[in-house]
Amino acid sequence: MGGIGTLLLPPLADGKVLLSVSAKCNASTGIPVLCYPEVYEALKVKQGDCVVIRGATWQPMDVQWASKFHSTDIPRGYLVIDSLEKISIAQQNFPIVYHPFSLMEYERNGGLFYDFVYVSADSKVKDVDKKLKTYFDDYAQKDARFGEYLINPNVVSPIFDSRFLSPSELTTQTEKAKLSLLHERVKGLYLGGHALEELISKIPNFYDSAASIKTLASNIGINKSKLEESSAVNMASQLIDLCLKYNKQEELVDRLSVEYNEIFN
Repeated sequence: MGGIGTLLLPPLADGKVLLSVSAKCNASTGIPVLCYPEVYEALKVKQGDCVVIRGATWQPMDVQWASKFHSTDIPRGYLVIDSLEKISIAQQNFPIVYHPFSLMEYERNGGLFYDFVYVSADSKVKDVDKKLKTYFDDYAQKDARFGEYLINPNVVSPIFDSRFLSPSELTTQTEKAKLSLLHERVKGLYLGGHALEELISKIPNFYDSAASIKTLASNIGINKSKLEESSAVNMASQLIDLCLKYNKQEELVDRLSVEYNEIFN
């Protein structure tokens, strides 16, 4: 679906399957193709097949598929293969590079963080899923971070343990805030001269209850009803995300400095 990262999704209830077709044997650079069940079953299309597509039309992606991907404000579509006349298999058994990924939640310096974790894989490698599981498990434990993966790159046959199966299940306000802050951390965002990562770590150390986070929100002009009740760590992330949304970064940093002048020392 663009960028780095591949998801293997199951068919919908009506049997339609979402495939990725690439000119470079790289699944991450592929375009989405919606294949009707009668076509998919007749051709028995498999990973590594080289196909010829003729006369397929590009259509907006159905909401049932679009909801499975977290990124928003991106027009989504796919080529629709609804008859055998539109696709044929030219060759088979090509090696495919793909990029299983997940979002890892972990604690550091009192803050709760999300990281985007992915790895390059070759479909021809022996026991590839076993090797992928070892990599993800080792990465989660590295540097004593004891991370937990939120989603699985293979929804059909999960590779490792995860809290959710797909991005469409990341629906709470806290989870949405964490994903938003992950995007900003990747961009190296600073708020009032302080790194976003610093605020994520420090706020829960000084405001360690839901009530104190709500009071802080009110004091900088953010309606506390916009916060979803949770732990102080989670609500701190929600508050930072709201400050970004409503351009309250300076007010947040100023208020923190007034209430706890040692917070940034």
